[in-house]
Amino acid sequence: MKIYKLPQLTEASSDDICRLAADKLGASALYLLYGRLHPGGPPHTLAPGKGREEIFYLVKGTISLQTGKGSFPINAGECFHMGEDDSMSIDNRSDEEAVFIICGAATDAGSPD
Repeated sequence: MKIYKLPQLTEASSDDICRLAADKLGASALYLLYGRLHPGGPPHTLAPGKGREEIFYLVKGTISLQTGKGSFPINAGECFHMGEDDSMSIDNRSDEEAVFIICGAATDAGSPD
């Protein structure tokens, strides 16, 4: 077992997202992303891709989720599912940093993009 310090790993990334692919986790098809959205920052696209599905969980803050059906507020403690054909975007319109976790599984044992 290995313990990952996600906030510190995120600090070292260029896009405020820490990606733990299946090979880093010692898993066959699971992956985890931990990220931050700064207030007023650019939108972030979410699209799991072929053979993948993901659960998005908002740890801290409030964000706006844009889908083909409209725009929805997501608050800390809320989550939603994304299938392989889904494509949406999130952005932080608040005055506070938002922190999220995405857990996914790839049937082809691929890494997150």
